[in-house]
Amino acid sequence: AQQQQGKARQGKAKPGRMALAAAVARAARGAQARGPAAARALSTTVPLTMRAVQVRNTGAAEVLREDAEVPVPQPGPGEILVRNDFTGLNFIDTYHRSGLYATKLPFTLGVEGAGQVMSRGDGVPDDKFSVGERVCYYGTGSYAEYTVVPMTQAVGVWDEISQEDAVTCVTQGMTAHCLARSTFPLAEGDTAFIQAAAGGTGQLLVQIAKIMGARVIGTSSTPKLDLGYQCGADIMLPYDQLSHDEIVQAVKEATDGRGASVAYDGVGLRTFEMSLNSLRPRGCCVLFGNASGPVPPIDPLTLTSKGSLFLTRPKFYDYIESQEDLQTRMDELFKWVLEGKLKTNVQKVFRLADAAEAHRFIEGGNTVGKVLIDTRK
Repeated sequence: AQQQQGKARQGKAKPGRMALAAAVARAARGAQARGPAAARALSTTVPLTMRAVQVRNTGAAEVLREDAEVPVPQPGPGEILVRNDFTGLNFIDTYHRSGLYATKLPFTLGVEGAGQVMSRGDGVPDDKFSVGERVCYYGTGSYAEYTVVPMTQAVGVWDEISQEDAVTCVTQGMTAHCLARSTFPLAEGDTAFIQAAAGGTGQLLVQIAKIMGARVIGTSSTPKLDLGYQCGADIMLPYDQLSHDEIVQAVKEATDGRGASVAYDGVGLRTFEMSLNSLRPRGCCVLFGNASGPVPPIDPLTLTSKGSLFLTRPKFYDYIESQEDLQTRMDELFKWVLEGKLKTNVQKVFRLADAAEAHRFIEGGNTVGKVLIDTRK
């Protein structure tokens, strides 16, 4: 327990020199480019209505329809208006659409995006988010041409980073970063057991785990095994060929009978017990998704009987204490991308009008990378 607490104290990411230098340079560029005339010129290009995908009734993918007459939102105090280039698809979008995660109807789908700042609300500091600056963000309503974003949930995008890479680093990248750097801070000597290691978040998590010096054992379907190895996994186990007990046994054999230090599980119902059984005494099971369905309630005594295990169900929003903390974490991701240590993998890009098809695609188990919507099309 003391070892676990010590790791938690070390988990918060620290900005490297490159990240700090880039942040300073970005702020300087923004200050030079910002001016009332430029702000007025760009703001006048914002139309009164926009295209957006709204959910009026929850259900299957068929409920998604593009609406071409949605009013463009206006930024309030502390907010910015972003003209989106891309929005990222995430499994949480399907939970909102289906009603698994209740949301007041009607609403516009989407929890992340990348684009340009079009206007600023009162209270946005002069040295942040100049009109025309490229940003990425997490929030709500990104399946749209325009989105209002709290400034605390947006970051500037480095000049060397593409919009596609930037949006990939938001929900999936930040989730992987928080899992490996804070929820259970990985270090050399740890063994991480990663379910769905060849999925969008899984690929990033495998790479970050290797950056941290951990050993990685992953699971995937047989056709995706090579993807896991390409990301740096030491061992990949096919869950479509091996039983749960066989996978647990393989993990134990690969760790001299002890088990993994941590299990990162975004699959949920189908793999939860496998993840618990693969851990060493005092290991940690990190549940961060419900791709196969939500996990049922668990008796705490089960954790005792399996070796005094830890269990947590995080979401990355709770790991972001401020806009500066968000920028620091994103800067570390951007740095790794530029250094070639972290490779993003954009698998497919859909048009905004094809959002229903995009949801069927990710729910069909077809993902081997990030799926985006180009909100300009």
